[in-house]
Amino acid sequence: MRVVALNPDAIGDFVLRTPAFNALLDRGFEVSLAVRDMNMPLVRMYTPRAKAIQYPCNPYGPRFNLDSAEGQQFLEGLRQARPDLLAFASFQYTQFEIDVADRLPGVRCAGFDGLIFKEGFPPFPSEQMRKRLNPCVTVAQHTLEIRKNERLCAAILGEGVTLPAPSLQAPESAVADARIRLRSVGLDGQSFWAVCAGDLPHARVKNWEYAKWAELLAGLVHRHSIQLLFVGSQDEHEVTNHIRSLMGDAASRTASLTGEPGGLESVVGVLELSRGYIGKDTGPMHIAASLGKPVVSVFGAGDWPRFVPAARIGRTVTMVMPCAGCSWCCHLEKSHCVKDVPVDVMARLADLVVSGECKDFQAVELQPDALMSAATVRQSWERSWNVRRAMHEEWGRFNQWHSDRLQDIEHLKAALAVLTKERNALAGAEARLAELSAAVAVEREKWASDQEALEKRLAEYQTAAEQESELVRRADSQLAQLEQNHVTALERAREEANQRFSEAAARSDRELVKLRTALTEAVRHRDDTKHVVERLKAAVTEKEELRARLDSLESESLAKMADLEITLQRSRGDLNTALRVLPQLRSDNAELRRQLDALADHEEIALQRQRAEFDVLEADRVNRGQQIEALHEHIASLNKAFDAYKGRLALRVLRIFGLA
Repeated sequence: MRVVALNPDAIGDFVLRTPAFNALLDRGFEVSLAVRDMNMPLVRMYTPRAKAIQYPCNPYGPRFNLDSAEGQQFLEGLRQARPDLLAFASFQYTQFEIDVADRLPGVRCAGFDGLIFKEGFPPFPSEQMRKRLNPCVTVAQHTLEIRKNERLCAAILGEGVTLPAPSLQAPESAVADARIRLRSVGLDGQSFWAVCAGDLPHARVKNWEYAKWAELLAGLVHRHSIQLLFVGSQDEHEVTNHIRSLMGDAASRTASLTGEPGGLESVVGVLELSRGYIGKDTGPMHIAASLGKPVVSVFGAGDWPRFVPAARIGRTVTMVMPCAGCSWCCHLEKSHCVKDVPVDVMARLADLVVSGECKDFQAVELQPDALMSAATVRQSWERSWNVRRAMHEEWGRFNQWHSDRLQDIEHLKAALAVLTKERNALAGAEARLAELSAAVAVEREKWASDQEALEKRLAEYQTAAEQESELVRRADSQLAQLEQNHVTALERAREEANQRFSEAAARSDRELVKLRTALTEAVRHRDDTKHVVERLKAAVTEKEELRARLDSLESESLAKMADLEITLQRSRGDLNTALRVLPQLRSDNAELRRQLDALADHEEIALQRQRAEFDVLEADRVNRGQQIEALHEHIASLNKAFDAYKGRLALRVLRIFGLA
């Protein structure tokens, strides 16, 4: 079975759960642990066979969101683990765990019948989470944490189980890093006790008083000649130095690592090299106990005895007040359960542990004396009386505020009625605007249709004009061709006639020359006169025939030229007819264009007028919508302020009766 265990808590909670995780791994379960960044090194050291998934933020803080990029990456890591079971390892849930369960609806969930944590309010039970859990383990809130984990592990396994105390073997790398850090503060190879006594403002209620820490630690140094090494976070450095300054000359036998950067692995190495742990209830205390080191710690009773360390040797002390188990919602001037633990009692118990005489572990519960109990009761009564008086004053202010808000609500209702009426009027205007828009659309479609028809007719006229232009061009071309052919034929006929006439004249001249020669010979030879005359007559006859043939050719040429002239006149008539029709077509085309432009201008003016009316109505509608939204926002802010005041009032009532 694949199990994903959600661990939203800090170091100590995780250390106390590791035996349960290892028990699941020993049974063959595939375990993935979702932990905060501070606990990632502990997963590798305590449960090396388990997979680690890091929380994207602090689940107990206000800034968590599964819809962010980091939240989606965290969910993707959970889905990749393909869990069959989602285990809520903490008794106190957060909204983060609830959201994760909702995002994985098909995965079975197991956990405690615990409480929901919400910042600013005491933890409270959640019926919704109880229905979601199967199995749901019922256990008292302040039961030892290791016993709680034992019950949850048994419910998951389906069989009884006894868990051992947490156990850790410090890695060699952590020890080597610790030796380097110890060398930097002059404790290389020396025996020392680890001390964690500093704190942060939000956790100061759980810590012992600084002067008492200084007195206890200085006494241990003087009585046992021991070296002390302060450990903790960098944020605790200032308080640590203040405690050391209160120790007097004993501070010379102390050193501190709180002001230096270092990871959790280095702290594990330092605790491994130490003789034991002295300090408050914190994560390093549980790590030291799991390393088998003696533990001396001062506890408060806010969660007593839930987080008592699982140490083999040591003493843990607290003052059990009547208000013990308050989950640190302390209503007193100071937390007496931890602040009033006597120094002499702690010194006596610490001497037993430091000297080596102590061979077991005990959780010592001190009882307050009568004076302290009376003082606690008096403080509680005075605080309750002050809270009650403040509540009466606050109640009067609340009644006045409530009356004012009722009047504001009446005014807002009246304004809302006016706005509703105006909104209805605006809706009517919008309806009319929609009708106008529909009419405009119809007119626009009609105008587009008319424009399309006119453009079609114009295209037809343009086509006809182009065809007529083409006919005129062709007629001009044919006329020019005919004229050219006529001139060419006439010139060719004239050239042929002239050539033939020239040839006939040349032949006649040659014959005349011959005749003259013959006549001369006839004169000389009178006997041949008759023959010469006959030849001369024949030549004259041939000349007449040639002239007749030339006249015939000229008549044929004139007839052809007459036919060409008739054809040319007909072509010119057709051309003149086309030229007479063309201006009329051009005039009709110009008139159609003028009508089309006038219609377009008229439609454009009407459309602009309708658009202007639409813009006015739209601006008025947007203005009314903004007024309505502003009114709704004002009402929402009033409701939010009223709910916040009710929450503060409820919290104060709970504090009066000691429930908060």
